Amino acid sequence: MKSSGGDAGSRIIRKGTERSGRGSGDNGRNNGGGSGGGGGSSRDIISSSNGNSGRSNGRSNGRSNGRNRGASADRTAKNKRYRKENGARGSGRPAAANGNTAVRTTGIVTAFIRDVRTDKVLLLRRSNRVRTMRGKWSGVSGIIEGNEKPLNRAKTEIFEEAGITKGKIRLIRSADGIRIKSPQYRNHEWVVSAFLFEADSPPVRLNWENSDYRWVKISEMGKYETVPDLYRVMSCLI
Repeated sequence: MKSSGGDAGSRIIRKGTERSGRGSGDNGRNNGGGSGGGGGSSRDIISSSNGNSGRSNGRSNGRSNGRNRGASADRTAKNKRYRKENGARGSGRPAAANGNTAVRTTGIVTAFIRDVRTDKVLLLRRSNRVRTMRGKWSGVSGIIEGNEKPLNRAKTEIFEEAGITKGKIRLIRSADGIRIKSPQYRNHEWVVSAFLFEADSPPVRLNWENSDYRWVKISEMGKYETVPDLYRVMSCLI
């Protein structure tokens, strides 16, 4: 009876132990599987997170670099336009302001007619109806228009202002490129083409541009209030 009871007890203990062992093994497998699954899931999450972060950083850096390159290109283009439009020196820095502006020039003719009988030259007094140099004495003068030849302009002005036709005058001498500063306009000068003609005591018929005329000796020109540098222009012709 004891032996039988002991054997039965042993069998019960062994079965319990086997169950416990199987339970432990199951737990181990469950734990191992859980741990393995959990480990795999954790690595996947980290990898996915790192990948997403890399893509996000790549897109962010790409957009940032693109914006920087675009901004740099815009600045370069603006600097080029500034240098072109303003003549700036250096890398887009504005040029030093010196207050100077370009001198404007106007091409004009001044013509003198000398009477061969009296050796006097014709002076005209500018009327109050003209825009500049009112009341001043001058030779026959006018602005060169477009690409016309200065000699043709001089002959035209002689006929318009003094009524003397081309057939009554003979060209004796000319001088080009005489520069005279304009006293009435800032940063402006006249570039004069001067001409000396001869005529045989021609009659004079004035238009509205002039109010009076005189035949005077060249040496007497200083007695008249003339337009700027009129005697200097005449000196280039005698």
